[in-house]
Amino acid sequence: SERGQGGLSEEEVVEWSIQICDVLEYLHSRSPQIIYRDMKPSNIMIRDSDNKAILIDFGIARTLHTTEDISITKTAIGTVGYMSPEQYRGKPEARSDIYSLGATMYHLLTGAPPIPFSIPPLNKYRHDISDRVNAVVMTSVKIKTEERFKSALEMKQALMGLIKIDKSSQYLTRKIKVSSSQRQQEDPYTGMDAKKIISMSKGSKDKKIVPHLINILVSDPHDENRRNAASALGDLGDNHAIEPLIMSLSQEDEYVRVNSAWALGKLGDLRAIEPLFQLYESTLAKTVKNSLQKSLIDLAGKRNAGETARFLVGLIEENIDGYRELLPENKDLYFPSLKELFIEFLKEPDRLKVRFHLGLLYLYTGAFNDAIIHFEKAYKLDKNQIDVITFIGRVYEDKGELNNAIKTYEDALKSSPSSSVLQDLFISSSYKMAREYAQKEMLSEEIDYYNKIITILPDHQETPFMQGNLALKQKNVKKSIQYFTEYIEKNPQGNYAIEASQLLETLQPNNLLKFLSRIKGLWGRDASR
Repeated sequence: SERGQGGLSEEEVVEWSIQICDVLEYLHSRSPQIIYRDMKPSNIMIRDSDNKAILIDFGIARTLHTTEDISITKTAIGTVGYMSPEQYRGKPEARSDIYSLGATMYHLLTGAPPIPFSIPPLNKYRHDISDRVNAVVMTSVKIKTEERFKSALEMKQALMGLIKIDKSSQYLTRKIKVSSSQRQQEDPYTGMDAKKIISMSKGSKDKKIVPHLINILVSDPHDENRRNAASALGDLGDNHAIEPLIMSLSQEDEYVRVNSAWALGKLGDLRAIEPLFQLYESTLAKTVKNSLQKSLIDLAGKRNAGETARFLVGLIEENIDGYRELLPENKDLYFPSLKELFIEFLKEPDRLKVRFHLGLLYLYTGAFNDAIIHFEKAYKLDKNQIDVITFIGRVYEDKGELNNAIKTYEDALKSSPSSSVLQDLFISSSYKMAREYAQKEMLSEEIDYYNKIITILPDHQETPFMQGNLALKQKNVKKSIQYFTEYIEKNPQGNYAIEASQLLETLQPNNLLKFLSRIKGLWGRDASR
């Protein structure tokens, strides 16, 4: 650590080590078992956003497929000082990672690299370190594997104070023996059985009960006790329960999983999102699936995003994918899956990619007002994204709010005046608006829109057609014929070439009387293509 000279604080090192224990417990519980083998300070990163310890560089992690694998001599791989004696001999096992974590804690707390296989007592260099943490570190780095913690979970429990170490025997025991009055004063729940602890947790706000409930959740042999402990931890709202509850999502008992999912939703910690989704994708049990859906929605509700989460969960449950037909070519505007969108929406809602993808989904389902909200948030994040502007205009047109669509394109042209896509959209929607006013016989408003096109895009290839229409409205037939002729000669494949040809045919001198008699009806009909 850059600030680790002389050692970091006990509190933060213990917090990070508990988190690393969770990672090791997960790796060691895989089938086949995974041994990390390179635990050291440089392989731990602390995330700024939530101060969470992240284990990196799994390059030399290996699996143990059978118990025989443990006894096979391998080449020593790891980092001297952090490697256990058995790993140095090429025979790593799960407790080798525990040794390395203890050595890493030693380094973080003292600021000095550990001496290979001869680590002195921690409190020799840090007199302010508690006896508990000193005992945990020194137990972790025992030379004999059988004298260390038997698992990462046990080491975590020791760090949390759920178990303590008898200094004389180095044997792990449940709490140091004290007088009953002293025990009651320190922790009123010590010595109580699981059912009593669970009963006392109902309606309680006492955080001292949390470690006991966690212990019941992770180690009690009775399914009912573990189920009730999970529910109680959700009610207590203590984030120390997050990791144990996540671990409990993989317990065999269905209702432990259900209650753990419910509790995680209620606690609302973002660490739970991906584990909840992993179980959602893998489970076939309807009860568990329903609980997971509700948990994800509840978790989002903690961030005032419950309705959007409900919408996304519904799409995921129905396996909706027809919206993909709407996806633009720019892959930076959407996620490969709805699951990834959901996760990122909760982690960082105000990203261009998140808002655009949400807007597109609401558009697909016909929820135009919600689509506009998300598209406009995306537009504020990047006003140069033509795809975003296009979809905003499209939604306004689908809503029948053509004026708003035109304003969207007009505003966008101010910052991207050379965009041919925006120019075409502006002309198309403005001409459509002019035709609507023509049908309503609102001549002044109709003329305004022809003038708007001519003023904003005087050099556009479609503009002569609009000039011809304007001249026609002003009863200047000669100019109108001139503009329509110019338009067809210069732009024979233009968007309005057929319409211009039809108008020219009507405007020829030998058809003038016919034109004058039909002009009112001509401009009252819908000439849109």
